[in-house]
Amino acid sequence: MKTHSPRSCSRIHRRMLLLASAAGLWLGAVSCARAPMTSAAIIDGDTLSMDDYRSTLSAQFKGADVAAAQPVAKRQEVLERMVRDRLIAKVARDEGWYERPEYLAQKTDYENEGIEREIYEMKVAAPLLTDSLLMDTWNRQGTEVKASHILFRWSDDSTAVRQKASTVYEEVMGGLPFAEAAAKYTEEPAGKQRGGELGWFTWGSMDPSFQQACWGLDVGSVSQPVETSFGVHLIALEDRRAVQVRPSFEESKDDLKQAARNSMRNEMIARGMAYIDSLHQEYGVTILPGVVADLHRELIRRLVPEKNFLTLLTETSEAWGDRPLIHWAEGDVGIGELKDYLGKRYHAFTVDTPQSEIERILKDMMLPRLLAKKGRAMNLDQAPDVVDQVNKRLDRAIQVEYENQHFKAASAVTDAEIAARYEAQPDSFMHEPMVRVQEILVDDSDLATMLCNRARSGEESFDSLAEAYTTRPGKKPLRGNLEAFAAGRYDAMGEKAFTMEVGEISDPIALGNKWSVIKLLEKLPSRRMRLDEASTKIRYAMEREKRDALEAEFLARAKAAHPTIINERAAEIVYQPTK
Repeated sequence: MKTHSPRSCSRIHRRMLLLASAAGLWLGAVSCARAPMTSAAIIDGDTLSMDDYRSTLSAQFKGADVAAAQPVAKRQEVLERMVRDRLIAKVARDEGWYERPEYLAQKTDYENEGIEREIYEMKVAAPLLTDSLLMDTWNRQGTEVKASHILFRWSDDSTAVRQKASTVYEEVMGGLPFAEAAAKYTEEPAGKQRGGELGWFTWGSMDPSFQQACWGLDVGSVSQPVETSFGVHLIALEDRRAVQVRPSFEESKDDLKQAARNSMRNEMIARGMAYIDSLHQEYGVTILPGVVADLHRELIRRLVPEKNFLTLLTETSEAWGDRPLIHWAEGDVGIGELKDYLGKRYHAFTVDTPQSEIERILKDMMLPRLLAKKGRAMNLDQAPDVVDQVNKRLDRAIQVEYENQHFKAASAVTDAEIAARYEAQPDSFMHEPMVRVQEILVDDSDLATMLCNRARSGEESFDSLAEAYTTRPGKKPLRGNLEAFAAGRYDAMGEKAFTMEVGEISDPIALGNKWSVIKLLEKLPSRRMRLDEASTKIRYAMEREKRDALEAEFLARAKAAHPTIINERAAEIVYQPTK
């Protein structure tokens, strides 16, 4: 989704004036009525809630705290944009955009994606992420532990890794201090320096097997070898204490669910695969192994280095026709559909690609249609969350295209228009005054003073001093010459340069932790830009003017057709506590 950066207050003022002339004050209503204080706006009877407004502000400004700190004018602009987008959606609906075949197809795609999420939550996540499990996790998070470990990383010889861990465990049990064993044996570089110390941590911050072992230890005890994806660990529990301050269970629930998803990833994958298998049975999906074997052999026969999987399939389908690869409840799926599926994805195919890889791709291809069929049978396309997300995504897709056609494309300007503006406003496109200096930048104020005195006395030329002493990157070979610059560059040094006379050498100037001595070489007066230099600036300004005018005309028509009331205080009060 595109985002729109906040505009300046002056632009807001200019746009408000433009809207006022075309359609009445933007902040006013079509009538004199005001929106209820609980709403940010009402567009033809549909409420834009303060919650939606806050959510959009938080998303645009990357957090509620940042949004709340913004000037009211910036928050007001976001509200204007939200109302404008809703008006575009209403006008587009009036004009039949939502019934166009491409958007009906897009809506179906969005629904299917929403159905997939709903089924995953219902059939895979929910049975695993029970309140009982989450409460157990939350209770465990009420305690934090302090532990150390010795890590033996996995290698090609896993048996040897396990044996090494067991041997060191016996040494520790025989009296070798754990910290000494960690410094001697651990394969975690940082652990050698710290004696394997991990510090304090809570449940959910470590590998599931690792933390399970930690929470099962008594303080002062050492675990037997524990295997994780990293390797084999020996764990020493040093201390345990209660967490003093933490969020409530309800406040933590979303974070608990995410942590559980991460720690139960393997269980979720297994449950998901089992559910997919059940759908294959329910809908009679049969991948035809004989045909797939024939296809695999044919692809291998046709394989040459310059041909990818899709090219091979295209050639094969031309020779075979749309030979069926799958039978299921709604008919056959042939090579043509596999080709279309691969046309949107990349899959490598080599002489080493097994037949099972083609079968896996076919299963992947079938999954969305199986989930869509199942979900629609369960009416999940009508689930409130799915409907809400589909509507928002479809609105946004149509808004973007509506803007492109009615505002962006229509606001294009020609080269002739740009040239005419350039000639009509000769004083509007000017280069700022600039200066050129030669600089010696050093780290020490005494050295800077000495070099300044030597340059002023003529004892040594500024060229040679700059070549010998300046530390500005890349400037020694240029004898300290800097590119011409306008006001605002180089902080105090740049400010000083604009007060000097040509040939003058400055006193040392503090620049952070460095010192600068400059010689003014040239003052470059303001001059008019050439047309090619000014054209980008002119084009942007003219297109913005045209677009603002087109939007103002659109809003006038849209608000006439869809009466709009905006809460005049919404931007001001949106983050005030509710009474």
